[in-house]
Amino acid sequence: MSGWFNFAHKQQQQQQDQQQQSGDMCFPSPRKSPKPQTPSYSFVNNENPYRRLESPSLPPTPAMSPPSSFNPAYNPYGSQLSMQHERLILELLPFKDAQAFHTWLGSDYVRGSWHEFRRSSAPMLPFSPSSASGSGSGGGGRSSGEPDKHKTSQAAKDAINSRKPKFLVYHPDKTAWTVEDHHIRFIATVVADNMLQGLWSESEWKKKAIDIAKAVFEVLVFLKAVDAVDKEPPRYSD
Repeated sequence: MSGWFNFAHKQQQQQQDQQQQSGDMCFPSPRKSPKPQTPSYSFVNNENPYRRLESPSLPPTPAMSPPSSFNPAYNPYGSQLSMQHERLILELLPFKDAQAFHTWLGSDYVRGSWHEFRRSSAPMLPFSPSSASGSGSGGGGRSSGEPDKHKTSQAAKDAINSRKPKFLVYHPDKTAWTVEDHHIRFIATVVADNMLQGLWSESEWKKKAIDIAKAVFEVLVFLKAVDAVDKEPPRYSD
């Protein structure tokens, strides 16, 4: 009995040895993977090793100041005209402030008539820098005095109401025109053009035509005063 037990134990031991040998041949032991190497640079806290240079901080944006109220000293046309004269014109014309008045002066409804007046009556202007050496008339290009305001305004009113061709045609014959004629032409064309644009209505013209004509006369005085400013005054070094 003991012999058979020894034999069975020996057979079992041989089978185990064979299984161990076959297992060593077919299923090699796995290689141990090396520990992961940490790179020389670090991404701790998502920090990029190639950090960009920081942009210089921009200066704070200044707060936009609200539009200031009208500056009474606003006068882009020069300083010849006193503020009292400007305020007088503003009282005669339908403008809220001087800036609106100057915008209107720069519009085609005034500049066209002014350029025509300037070309046609340049020798009659109070002062022309280009003719400052003129003889007679005591100081420059002055060739005659200012026409009478009331008389000229009344003549302009009559020319508009009667549609007088002498002053209202597109290209009038200005042969032998007087200083007063040039002023009447300016007033008549400015009033007519601006009535078409709605600055004055027909009813306003009927009620206060002479006042409107006088206001435009003052506009012409304003433009002549500005034009009289010497754009290149003499310097101390001259």
